Amino acid sequence: MLKEWDDNIAAFDPQADLKARVAAYENRMKSLQAKGQPIPAGSQPPSDLRPGPVADKNRPGCRYASVIQPLRGLAVAGAVFHQGFNNCFNGSAGARMYYQVFGKMIAAWRTNFDDPKLPFCIISLPTADEPQTARISSCRCMTRELTSARRNTTHSLTCAAPETGTSAS
Repeated sequence: MLKEWDDNIAAFDPQADLKARVAAYENRMKSLQAKGQPIPAGSQPPSDLRPGPVADKNRPGCRYASVIQPLRGLAVAGAVFHQGFNNCFNGSAGARMYYQVFGKMIAAWRTNFDDPKLPFCIISLPTADEPQTARISSCRCMTRELTSARRNTTHSLTCAAPETGTSAS
């Protein structure tokens, strides 16, 4: 999965991306005209070059570089990480990525804060509705496997009970 990110970054062509976005804009305008719908006021074709996947907020390490690394050297008592619930299910791209990078992320945080035993808690907060409630066990399995092999690491899965205003772990 990490190689896939590197390959996508290397292959991204900002000019080709702009050309495709202009073509999509023109197709949308033609579609609106064909349906007799008005073109939104101030509508203009795109003209900006975008950075592509290198700036994708979901790219592994993106948040670390911008949020955690600048705190290097500070003393912290521990870390609490909110792991998004929808991307932890077996077979999803997010689950595969987390499985590959979570241990490395914990090690990087511990190195960054100069504490090889930094306590690390991963929390998940699913909603009480499908599809999340149907998949709680697969999320628990993934995070249990990730945390059990690492010292001072734990996982807490909290389920909201919106009709009662409470939650349970």
